[in-house]
Amino acid sequence: MRLSTKDLSVLQKVTPGGLIYSNLLHHHNKLYIASHDNLLYCYPDSLTEPHEWSSPTSDKVSSSPALLKGSAVLLTSTDGTVSLMDVKDGRRLGSLALPGHCFSSPRVCELGSDTFCVVGCRDNYCYVLKLCL
Repeated sequence: MRLSTKDLSVLQKVTPGGLIYSNLLHHHNKLYIASHDNLLYCYPDSLTEPHEWSSPTSDKVSSSPALLKGSAVLLTSTDGTVSLMDVKDGRRLGSLALPGHCFSSPRVCELGSDTFCVVGCRDNYCYVLKLCL
C-alpha cells in the first residue's frame, strides 16, 4: 500500500496470497514481501500487480527479510529454516534448518571481510552464521 504524504490517503495496494507480519524490504526499485502463504514476493516499487516473481519458502514467514550484499534476500521461516534467495528471480541459493521455530528477523553483520547472519531461535539460542556468497 502506498500512502499520500499530504493526507495519508491510500494511493496503491497489493494483495499477496497470505497474511503479512513483516516489514517490507526495498532495494533497487523492488519491494520484497514475505507472507504466511509460504512465499516471498517481488514487486516493482510502484506496487503494480502482478508481482514480478514469487518463490516458495519452507514454511510461513513472520520475520522481515534482510538484504545480503545487494544480491540476495535472507529470511527465516517459522519452521526454523534460514533461506538465502536470489534478488533477481527468487531462486534459492542456500538454506539451513535450525533446531527450533524462528520468528525473529535475520540481521546481516559485516566484520572485516566476513559477513554473518544473526538470528534468534525458539530453542533459546541466538545463532551467528557465517555467510559465503
